[in-house]
Formats: sequence, structure tokens, C-alpha cells
Amino acid sequence: MRQVIADKIPVTVHHVDYETSQKMNAIAYFEEEYKKHELLRVIKIGDYSVELCGGTHVDNTKEIEECFITNLYSLGAGRW
Repeated sequence: MRQVIADKIPVTVHHVDYETSQKMNAIAYFEEEYKKHELLRVIKIGDYSVELCGGTHVDNTKEIEECFITNLYSLGAGRW
């Protein structure tokens, strides 16, 4: 994770339908929930990651100075 931050990778946002998100190989943690929506927000972090949106994002990984994950739990469909 530290290297990704240091690499200053651009973060791009795409608004696409579910089928297109799958063609982009976007990671979908709640697949059935995403299928209900006409448009989805796909976040692409350079060539490192493509995921269906689950929250707030930066424009570039350089905006993240330091990061620590201390816990992860679901707040409901699509929310962490």
C-alpha cells in the first residue's frame, strides 16, 4: 500500500452500467445489489485496481500521506 501511495497513481471515475463494469473487470463485493442500479460508479486506480464504488476517493494516490487499516466491517449494502 505504501508503494501505491508513493507512486502518485491517478484515480479516475467512470459511470457505466453493470455489464460494462464487468467488461472492465471491476471488483464487485455485492454483485446482486449493483445489478439493481442503472448506472454504477467505477473507480480505477491506474493499472492497480478497478472497483465498483464503495465510498469517497482521492484524485491521485499522492493525496494519501499515510494510511493504516485498523478494522474493516460492513455498514450495509455497499458501505464499509
